[in-house]
Amino acid sequence: MAFRTPVRGRPVSRIANAPLSEGPPRSTAHPAPIGSTSPSTSNCNGSRNGPILSDQPNEANIRTLMNQQKSLQQSVARLEKVAKDLTAEKTKHQKKQVPLDLSAAVREGYHEMCEDDIPHWDFSVCFDHPNNKEVNRTLIKNVQAVVDEEISNVALVKRAARTYFKTRKNRHRKVSSGKQAATAAECRQRQRRHNKAHARKKALRNSTTLDEATKKRVEPLLTAEYMSSDETAIEDSSDESARSDSSERSTDEPKTKKKKLIKHTLSWRSREMEEMVSSLDRKVSRRRTPRGKTMCLEVEVGRASTRPRPDNVPEWAAELFDNDN
Repeated sequence: MAFRTPVRGRPVSRIANAPLSEGPPRSTAHPAPIGSTSPSTSNCNGSRNGPILSDQPNEANIRTLMNQQKSLQQSVARLEKVAKDLTAEKTKHQKKQVPLDLSAAVREGYHEMCEDDIPHWDFSVCFDHPNNKEVNRTLIKNVQAVVDEEISNVALVKRAARTYFKTRKNRHRKVSSGKQAATAAECRQRQRRHNKAHARKKALRNSTTLDEATKKRVEPLLTAEYMSSDETAIEDSSDESARSDSSERSTDEPKTKKKKLIKHTLSWRSREMEEMVSSLDRKVSRRRTPRGKTMCLEVEVGRASTRPRPDNVPEWAAELFDNDN
């Protein structure tokens, strides 16, 4: 195969009788420099010989981004202003807590007014009623004279006086309706159940004879709702023999009385649960000091409690007792 001598600057050409190769003819154009974009390459959308998008930012794109950023900053500023206004509104309506020293001064001041036969509150009307106007003025003046200057604000002292007025009014209403004694007895019973549950739970945790599985099973049942109710009663400490000898004593001698607890057992408890509770009570009793034992009241078993069985009680703790007779 003969070739013509190439000339500088011209491509080499085949002779007329040279055989053609299979496939499309080769391009005789010079290769494009590295980094340049060929017009025959595909664009970003996959179309061949389409328009080429430049990666370099132009002025329109920069202006669009700046406008978007400015709009975003304005939105953030509006949200911050709304949040600040909401916080300020909440703080404005939030009342300042009454200091404990001020509450104590109000109580003491009102007690002194009652002892000095100064007219006191009329609980049949509200705090701001004209019947209580003079009492409020005198009380606020007396309280301001004994408290520190930073808590002697008239509005703050009046709030403390209003709170104490509501407390005394509720107490007066309970006493007038005869519910004060019943409410006090109910509170004492509830507190005794909480104390009993706390002592038994502490004894369970400190026990060395019970395994962890038993502790895990019993501890959820040591709450106030699973404790029996106890109420106080007063009885004469003198027995029958002492009463028979009463003729030898002076008739003016006062009879000594003592308190005791009447225990109302829970009829729905199983025998296993009762044995566990009795075991914990013995542990609690052994840990008491001699002085603590002398302060304990005598316990007497009374009628069964009428409180219903709590929900979700395990079967082993809620089985009924077997009748032995």
